[in-house]
Amino acid sequence: MSPKLTYPQALPPDCLGVPGGSALPGTACDDGLATTGNDTWSANCVCEGQLIDCLGVPGGAALPGTACDDGLATTGNDVYGANCVCAGQLIDCLGVPGGTATIGSSCDDGNANTGNDVYGANAALVALWVTEFGPAGGGGRGHGGGGGGGGARGRRGGGGGIDCLGVPGGTATIGSACDDGLATTGNDVYGANCVCAGQLIDCLGVPGGAALPGTACDDNNPNSTNDTYDANCNCVGQLANDCLGVPGGPAQPGTPCDDGLATTGNDTWSANCVCEGQLIDCLGVPGGTAHHRPACDDGLATTGNDVYGANCVCAGQLIDCLGVPGGAALPGTACDDNNPNSSNDLRRELQVRWHLANDCLGVPGGPAQPGTPCDDGLATTGNDTWSANCVCAGLLIDCEGVAGGTDLPGTPCDDGNAGTANDTWDANCVCTGAAADDCLGVPGGPAQPGTPCDDGLATTGNDTWSATCVCEGQLIDCLGVPGGTALPGTACNDGNGTTINDVYGANCVCAGTPIGNCTELLTLDITLDNFGSETTWEVYDETGTTLIDAGGPYADGIGGTTVQETICLNQLCYRLVVNDDGNNGISGGGYVLRDPLGRRIIDADGQFSSTSSNILPFCLPLSANKLINSQCDKTTLVYAYTTQIYASNNPAASGYQFWMADPHGTYSRRVFKSTQNLQPTNLVNFPPPADLDLNVRVRALVNGVYTPFGPACIIRLNTPGGGSGRSTILFDEASAISLSLYPNPNRGEQLFLALGGVQADTKVELDVMDLFGKRVFADQFAAPSEEFTHSMDVNGLASGVYLVNVHVGDRLYTQRLVKQ
Repeated sequence: MSPKLTYPQALPPDCLGVPGGSALPGTACDDGLATTGNDTWSANCVCEGQLIDCLGVPGGAALPGTACDDGLATTGNDVYGANCVCAGQLIDCLGVPGGTATIGSSCDDGNANTGNDVYGANAALVALWVTEFGPAGGGGRGHGGGGGGGGARGRRGGGGGIDCLGVPGGTATIGSACDDGLATTGNDVYGANCVCAGQLIDCLGVPGGAALPGTACDDNNPNSTNDTYDANCNCVGQLANDCLGVPGGPAQPGTPCDDGLATTGNDTWSANCVCEGQLIDCLGVPGGTAHHRPACDDGLATTGNDVYGANCVCAGQLIDCLGVPGGAALPGTACDDNNPNSSNDLRRELQVRWHLANDCLGVPGGPAQPGTPCDDGLATTGNDTWSANCVCAGLLIDCEGVAGGTDLPGTPCDDGNAGTANDTWDANCVCTGAAADDCLGVPGGPAQPGTPCDDGLATTGNDTWSATCVCEGQLIDCLGVPGGTALPGTACNDGNGTTINDVYGANCVCAGTPIGNCTELLTLDITLDNFGSETTWEVYDETGTTLIDAGGPYADGIGGTTVQETICLNQLCYRLVVNDDGNNGISGGGYVLRDPLGRRIIDADGQFSSTSSNILPFCLPLSANKLINSQCDKTTLVYAYTTQIYASNNPAASGYQFWMADPHGTYSRRVFKSTQNLQPTNLVNFPPPADLDLNVRVRALVNGVYTPFGPACIIRLNTPGGGSGRSTILFDEASAISLSLYPNPNRGEQLFLALGGVQADTKVELDVMDLFGKRVFADQFAAPSEEFTHSMDVNGLASGVYLVNVHVGDRLYTQRLVKQ
């Protein structure tokens, strides 16, 4: 007996972690950016879209810097600017976009008779006709018989020409200055056709200049990039996030801030967005030079080399008797008074051989002299000495315990924490740094790299913040171990001896490949009688000629026990044959064949003779189409015109085929209905038998193609007013013999006689008599056991009513038989 195989049912999670969800790679999503469109989930589950171009098309080609058309015939090389404004360069008089041959600029009209050639407003060459006007101050050529005079052009008898304003001899000549009335142009001149036109004034106020909207500029803000002139000629750049993370915010490098330290001033944001100030010196000046050791003046004539100490006290060295600051020739020290007659020469102030004055403690000639050690009584100082004015003062002990050391409150230090910056000694000499924002943006918060977090995924564990502040965990393997190796696709053991190559599936179900490479593992449950050694089974191919699998016989004496067999098949059609060598079926038992999901394919009792097999083969796999739940396994239906059976609804179906069959092979019929219901009494030709358990299966017709048949249900159509053809209709209390005759009424199928309480080898005689007393069938045999079923072929009997006489030993039992 082979165990069942468990098949995986769960679905893998989608990009949002939802098992079987719709957020799959390639499906739509929203990346939260207004600058993109057509957002979809990528193969690695990142929601990303296509950049929206200047025409509003996601993924379009109209990007800043690409060609466009500004709709002006006077410009060329049109491109989209950084703000998606389409603008081009002014086309000059030679047709060159951005060229220098602009209106009013010098040119050569190729005529040796002209001078001062310039481009006119209509791009024609304009010149002063030397022959008309003559050289400057000279006479020109006259028309109409008159001579030229004074450089003015005469057209009629030496008269002056008419200018662009219609004034004879006027000054509004071609190429001369004018005013076209437009504030947006400059250098206005009359063109060859006397049209007054100027050059476009650019954003710098230069007529014909190149500083046009959409071109590069400099907004003088070092914190912005991609500076361009906008449509209003404002030079505007793009600001990056400021030092507080605000896009374009005021906290830009170089702007004021507060580093929170009382020892600094003039705090500003640095280039790398660190708020830092200048150290306030001993005079209170931020960035000043009056720091520890720089020179100062303590105001005492008796000291020299005055400097600021660690506590910002200006103090100098005592000037000794030789005038040396910090010198050793102090009062009381040895000297030479140049008197050979004296000894033990000592200095007293500036004279020799004087007795020492009282020391700093008032002791005449005592040791507490200026410069000698003392104790100022302060635990915060060290190296205490008497000063020149007999004040006992020491050097401030710094935060490292060094008297006169530089590690004072407010000075830099290292707190040994890589997660902090700007470490300084505080007022209590504790080295502390300003904690950077944690991974949640909280200054000094606990969400630091390496600390626990929750990535929101049920599929991971041991989640921690990474060095880049990404909350990520280790994948939980199929055994529930974060970071474990039991991952989908790795080897496992499903505990099923009928499979090989066991691996974890996508839903972490350990499953192997059935031995034999089958795809459908069916189970056959056989409920035995006391003669299991008589029961065997075979599975054949669709033709019934090739044996696929077989099983049995089984042990005797275990009646009522159900054995389960596993049958390895594929998605094809097969025939199941169940045999009983005792020729009396499986008394009180039966068998059920199920698919891998436990759905019934065949459900049969044990009331057959030697062989039980359906007329038609069964096919795999099964569909979901079946009888409605309220009629499945309904054995109390009445064989009447009001009785109908119903298929479950399939919205795509155009009809249903009902398959009613006796699993023992006495009846099988398939009927198509365009509706969900079937009325059995309408089947006049080859009607279903009454009082017999039938397997009913359903399949749907969808788009002209049948689905597979669904699971089997049992129904029984009972004769009106009568009992079931399989119930006990006779029981002899005296002998404890029971007798059952079925199916009754009989429609020509095999007739079964079930006897119980009979001693083995008892002689049994059968006589079937018609209503005229004529014997139409006879049989005799020895009872094979106490309980058995005997079959009779009555197909040749005519329709009518018969009496069946059963002689069991010396007892006679009679039963009425209806042949339809």
